[in-house]
Amino acid sequence: MSFMNGVEQTNSIRTNSAKSSTAKNRSKSAQRQKPNGYAEMESLVKEICDGHGLSYFLWLHEQHQAFVIDFNLKNKGSIASLAKREGE
Repeated sequence: MSFMNGVEQTNSIRTNSAKSSTAKNRSKSAQRQKPNGYAEMESLVKEICDGHGLSYFLWLHEQHQAFVIDFNLKNKGSIASLAKREGE
Protein backbone atom coordinates (compact mmCIF):
# COMPACT_ATOMS: atom_id res chain seq x y z
CA MET A 1 0.00 0.00 0.00
CA SER A 2 1.38 3.39 -0.93
CA PHE A 3 1.42 6.42 1.35
CA MET A 4 -1.23 8.20 -0.73
CA ASN A 5 -3.60 5.22 -0.55
CA GLY A 6 -3.19 5.23 3.23
CA VAL A 7 -4.00 8.97 3.34
CA GLU A 8 -7.01 8.47 1.09
CA GLN A 9 -8.26 5.64 3.31
CA THR A 10 -7.78 7.76 6.43
CA ASN A 11 -9.67 10.65 4.82
CA SER A 12 -12.41 8.25 3.74
CA ILE A 13 -12.73 6.90 7.29
CA ARG A 14 -12.92 10.43 8.69
CA THR A 15 -15.54 11.43 6.12
CA ASN A 16 -17.65 8.33 6.78
CA SER A 17 -17.32 8.87 10.54
CA ALA A 18 -18.44 12.49 10.19
CA LYS A 19 -21.40 11.43 8.04
CA SER A 20 -22.35 8.79 10.58
CA SER A 21 -22.10 11.31 13.41
CA THR A 22 -24.22 13.82 11.49
CA ALA A 23 -26.83 11.14 10.76
CA LYS A 24 -26.95 10.22 14.46
CA ASN A 25 -27.38 13.87 15.44
CA ARG A 26 -30.19 14.29 12.91
CA SER A 27 -31.84 11.14 14.21
CA LYS A 28 -31.73 12.40 17.80
CA SER A 29 -33.06 15.84 16.87
CA ALA A 30 -35.78 14.29 14.72
CA GLN A 31 -36.91 12.24 17.70
CA ARG A 32 -37.12 15.37 19.84
CA GLN A 33 -39.11 17.35 17.32
CA LYS A 34 -42.80 17.61 17.86
CA PRO A 35 -44.82 15.98 15.08
CA ASN A 36 -46.86 18.04 12.65
CA GLY A 37 -50.11 19.17 14.21
CA TYR A 38 -48.82 18.72 17.77
CA ALA A 39 -49.52 22.28 18.86
CA GLU A 40 -53.08 22.13 17.55
CA MET A 41 -53.78 18.83 19.29
CA GLU A 42 -52.23 20.06 22.51
CA SER A 43 -54.38 23.17 22.37
CA LEU A 44 -57.54 21.11 21.75
CA VAL A 45 -56.76 18.74 24.63
CA LYS A 46 -56.18 21.72 26.92
CA GLU A 47 -59.56 23.17 25.89
CA ILE A 48 -61.31 19.82 26.41
CA CYS A 49 -59.73 19.42 29.86
CA ASP A 50 -60.68 22.98 30.74
CA GLY A 51 -64.24 22.36 29.53
CA HIS A 52 -64.47 19.35 31.85
CA GLY A 53 -62.95 21.24 34.74
CA LEU A 54 -59.76 19.20 34.65
CA SER A 55 -56.18 20.34 34.90
CA TYR A 56 -54.35 19.62 31.64
CA PHE A 57 -51.10 18.95 33.51
CA LEU A 58 -52.77 16.60 35.97
CA TRP A 59 -54.37 14.76 33.04
CA LEU A 60 -51.00 14.58 31.26
CA HIS A 61 -49.34 13.31 34.42
CA GLU A 62 -51.98 10.58 34.70
CA GLN A 63 -51.33 9.61 31.06
CA HIS A 64 -47.63 9.28 31.83
CA GLN A 65 -48.35 7.17 34.89
CA ALA A 66 -50.66 4.87 32.92
CA PHE A 67 -48.00 4.47 30.23
CA VAL A 68 -45.33 3.51 32.79
CA ILE A 69 -47.67 1.10 34.60
CA ASP A 70 -48.61 -0.55 31.29
CA PHE A 71 -44.93 -0.86 30.37
CA ASN A 72 -44.11 -2.38 33.74
CA LEU A 73 -46.97 -4.90 33.48
CA LYS A 74 -45.86 -5.96 30.02
CA ASN A 75 -42.29 -6.42 31.25
CA LYS A 76 -42.96 -7.73 34.75
CA GLY A 77 -41.03 -10.97 34.14
CA SER A 78 -37.90 -9.11 33.08
CA ILE A 79 -38.27 -6.65 35.94
CA ALA A 80 -38.64 -9.49 38.47
CA SER A 81 -35.55 -11.25 37.10
CA LEU A 82 -33.55 -8.04 37.28
CA ALA A 83 -34.73 -7.39 40.85
CA LYS A 84 -33.68 -10.92 41.87
CA ARG A 85 -30.21 -10.44 40.35
CA GLU A 86 -29.85 -7.05 42.05
CA GLY A 87 -30.82 -8.58 45.40
CA GLU A 88 -28.27 -11.37 45.23
